[in-house]
Amino acid sequence: GSDIRIKDRLDNVTGVLEKIEQLTPFRYKLKGIDSPLTFIGLSAQDVQSVFPEVVSETYYNEEFGNILALDYSVLSAVIAVGGLKELHAKVKALEERVKALEG
Repeated sequence: GSDIRIKDRLDNVTGVLEKIEQLTPFRYKLKGIDSPLTFIGLSAQDVQSVFPEVVSETYYNEEFGNILALDYSVLSAVIAVGGLKELHAKVKALEERVKALEG
């Protein structure tokens, strides 16, 4: 649930831009499936190192057993809101610096 009434707020997520820089989206095909379909996504292992809260373990099949899965909806919200806020703060600081330099 997203309702703040059921949450004990701990701290804000910071350093989102630096964490985003550690992630690399890529195209891929699923192993063992003969299909022309390609997908786009991230490595759960890469994401786990910077946003462990959005990674969970789930059973996949007998060959691979348990695998890591991403909660892309939560990850997207953190990246979008946190990243945009940090970028906006940087832009504002640069605008103020330019304004001061221009006198």
